[in-house]
Amino acid sequence: MFIVNPDVIIYKKGFCENISNYLENHGVPLLAIEGDKYYFAETDLLNKELKESPWWVKLGILFTP
Repeated sequence: MFIVNPDVIIYKKGFCENISNYLENHGVPLLAIEGDKYYFAETDLLNKELKESPWWVKLGILFTP
C-alpha cells in the first residue's frame, strides 16, 4: 500500500528506480510512487543506508533531479 498523494508529505526524498531497488533491498520502506519517482520518508534508517551505500548509489543521487 502506498500513499496516493505524496505532495502533502513534507519530509520525503525521491529517487530513481535503481536507487529505490537498492534501498528496498536494504529494509527501507517505500512511501509512495509518482511517475518515475520513488519516495521514501526522511528517517534515521534512510539516512543511515544512504551514508553506508556504495559509490554508485551516491553518484546516482547526485544526478537525480
